[in-house]
Amino acid sequence: MPRKRDPSVFTTSVSGISDDAWDVFRGEVRRLQRHIPSYTLRQALEQSIYSIRGEIERRDEYGSQLMIYPLPEGESRPVSIQIDKRFREYLHHCSKLTGYKQNVILLNGMLLNALSMNDLSTEHEYEEEKETFSGMIAEGRNIIGEGNKILTSLEVKDFLRQMYNDKKDKNIKDIYLRMTGKSPPNPSSSGYGYMSHGIKTA
Repeated sequence: MPRKRDPSVFTTSVSGISDDAWDVFRGEVRRLQRHIPSYTLRQALEQSIYSIRGEIERRDEYGSQLMIYPLPEGESRPVSIQIDKRFREYLHHCSKLTGYKQNVILLNGMLLNALSMNDLSTEHEYEEEKETFSGMIAEGRNIIGEGNKILTSLEVKDFLRQMYNDKKDKNIKDIYLRMTGKSPPNPSSSGYGYMSHGIKTA
C-alpha cells in the first residue's frame, strides 16, 4: 500500500525468501554503509530490481538465456519492504516476461546486488588499508612480510590486492550458498551465471 507522506513509495510484504538470504543481503548493505553512510535498504532493494530487470531485458534483446535461481529451502517469514512504485511495476513486468513469481525475481535481483555490494565494499576496504600502509612506509616504518622480509611499497600493494581478492572470492561463495543453497557457477561465466544459455532454473 502507498505511504500517505509519499504516495509513490509502496510498503508491501514479501514471503518465500529465506531468513538466511535476507540476513546476507542486509549484512552486505550494512557493510557498504560503512563506506557510503547514505545508502539505504530501500535503495539496495530498488537497485536489486533494476539489476535483474536489466539482465532480463538484455536476454530478450540478444536472445540469450538467463539463469534463474529458485527459492532455496529454509525458514522464511514475510518481510515488509518499501520500494518506489516504478520498481513494483518492474517486478510485475519481469514476472510476466519470465513466468517466475515476483519473490523469485526479487531474490535473484538481491543476489546480483549482494555480489555488486561485495565488490564495492571490498574495493573500499582495500583502498583504505593500502592508504594506511602507504602512510606507514612514507613515515619510514618497516612493513614485515613472510620470513621477516621488509616489503617495498609495491610489494605491500600486491600483497593487499591478493588478500582482498581472496576475501572477495570467499564472500562470493558465502553469498551464493546462503542465498541460493548452491555454489557459485564458474567465475569466468558472464555475470556469475546470469547471461548463460537460455531461461532455466539453476
